[in-house]
Amino acid sequence: MINMFAYALIAVLSINFFFASFSLQGVNRTVMSIPNTIFENATVTFDSRLGEDYVPYFDKTILNKSIKEYFYSNMEHYVKQYEIAMVLFNPETEMSCLNYCRGVRIGVKTKILDVFAYEKVMEYRIDSKDEI
Repeated sequence: MINMFAYALIAVLSINFFFASFSLQGVNRTVMSIPNTIFENATVTFDSRLGEDYVPYFDKTILNKSIKEYFYSNMEHYVKQYEIAMVLFNPETEMSCLNYCRGVRIGVKTKILDVFAYEKVMEYRIDSKDEI
C-alpha cells in the first residue's frame, strides 16, 4: 500500500515538474527572443524636425504597442498573468528619457504555475545609424 502511494506521489510530482519546466522554457524563450523587427519598425530613422543631423531613436507609442501585442500573443500559452515594464533611456548617460530615446529596457515578471517566480530584464540599444 505504501509503495502504491509512493508511486502515485512520484507520478504526480513528475507531471507537475514537467509542466513547470515546459512553462518556464516557453516564457524564457518568449522573453529572450523578441524579434528584431519589433525594434526596427519602432525606429525613426528620419525626422524632418531634426534636419540632416538626425540620430535614430525609438518611437515610444509604436514600440509600446508592438511589445504588448507580441507578449499577448505569445505568453498566453504558458502563463495566465504577467507584468511588462518598459523604460526608455539614453545609452550615453544611462538615464531615463522621454523623447528621442535610443535605448529601451523591457522587464517581464510572472509566476510559473503560481509557485515559481520569474523575472527578467532585457536591454536593447541603437548603437549606430545602422545597427540595433
